[in-house]
Amino acid sequence: MIEEAARFSAARAVIVMTDGYSTDVVDQHAAALHQDEMIVFAVGIGSNINETELAMIASSNDTKFTVADYDTINGESSNRDSSQ
Repeated sequence: MIEEAARFSAARAVIVMTDGYSTDVVDQHAAALHQDEMIVFAVGIGSNINETELAMIASSNDTKFTVADYDTINGESSNRDSSQ
């Protein structure tokens, strides 16, 4: 899925941000990223987050986050997902 351009020993990671429900096939795209051994950080923004999709996207609970709104992404009020 992603071209082999990274150093051999470097970890490969991607950040996915979502503010609601996908209109796409999340499980297939997420599976492709995980199959490529990507570390996937999933950030849910706002109060209309689809928790099931967020969990599918993230590599683990440790890489799943939520924030209250777009304004808090650059601030210190971002929080790790509280359902861990």
